[in-house]
Amino acid sequence: MKYNQGQLQLLPEIRFILSVICRSGETMDFSGGIAETDIEKLIVLIEKNRITPLFFRYINQSPAGFDPEYLSRLRLLAREHTLKALALQSQLLKICGALNSRGISYMAIKGPQLSHQLYSDAAVRVCVDLDFFLEKENELGEAAEALSELGFKVTNLPGEKNQLKSFIFKTGKHETTFFNKNTRTYIDLHLRPVGNSLFSARYHRLFFSERQVYTINNTVMTVPSPTYYFLFLCQHGAAHQYTSLHWLADVFAFYNRYSFSVSDLLNRASAMKLKRQLLLTLLLLNRLCGVTLPEEFIQEFSNNRLMERLLGVCFNSINRTGKIEYTLRERLDKTIYRFLLAEGFSGKADTVISIVTRYLFRLVNKQGFRMHERKG
Repeated sequence: MKYNQGQLQLLPEIRFILSVICRSGETMDFSGGIAETDIEKLIVLIEKNRITPLFFRYINQSPAGFDPEYLSRLRLLAREHTLKALALQSQLLKICGALNSRGISYMAIKGPQLSHQLYSDAAVRVCVDLDFFLEKENELGEAAEALSELGFKVTNLPGEKNQLKSFIFKTGKHETTFFNKNTRTYIDLHLRPVGNSLFSARYHRLFFSERQVYTINNTVMTVPSPTYYFLFLCQHGAAHQYTSLHWLADVFAFYNRYSFSVSDLLNRASAMKLKRQLLLTLLLLNRLCGVTLPEEFIQEFSNNRLMERLLGVCFNSINRTGKIEYTLRERLDKTIYRFLLAEGFSGKADTVISIVTRYLFRLVNKQGFRMHERKG
């Protein structure tokens, strides 16, 4: 059962982007959709949604109706992203080698590794930083030492001597950020797989229960199993309201690549208190990307008022053409969305605590949490 995408009243440019990145075959004719779009606006939205290399890869295979001048512009933009991604892949391999040599328990996620896994090419996803799960928090010091030897410096972790700052930081922030000024590379070491999860962190430990070895250019790294990787991507995209279509492209490619059982996904997501994030993602894939889901699943969850409300928020975010304005109203709406998305007492308590601890940290630390527009 598929949902009629036209009912969502998406912008013509967004509809066209979705028709390209959610392609179902090797060759497709996109000429019909191009006629309805403003090409200048289209290119802006392609860049905003961080899908330029992927979009160019597909449109270049079926360029009929696409102005050669604009195709050339996309080629240049894609090339810039490709060079950045390859530079990040080089750093990724060095870091994995360093962590492996010390026996540190970690998982590489997103970035060039995910691009390689989904598209057999590390440069198809737009990559702006490198992310790692750190399974054992007591290995943070040794991981920081390994990164320091590679030229990275921590940017946002308070010194252990200041116990108050350190406690508030680790309570309200789930990743420690490192930066190499020579290579201009950011790294996030995630102390917990899911942000804002003080009480619900015990459920998310399941992410570490299944893992697989992945190899790029003879360098071995550990990554989550396909099922838990997919659930992580669902959680991550849902937490950000799928404001960038590259997150939707990731889960679409992942869902098509692996033969998941929807019932198995639901059971595992329920065990980790991530069922709503999974449901939201599956319904988005059905309605926006034409992914066929079991009839009983659609009947059970399509008319759920809560899910429809969460879907509405994501539709508005996907349809947004400008940057998010962090007004008081925007922040309030985001908080309400996160509160509705969270499951059970633990999830809702974590939502409240995350807000409180972030403001507490700003009070005790003038710099506060450094926020970078670089999430990939």
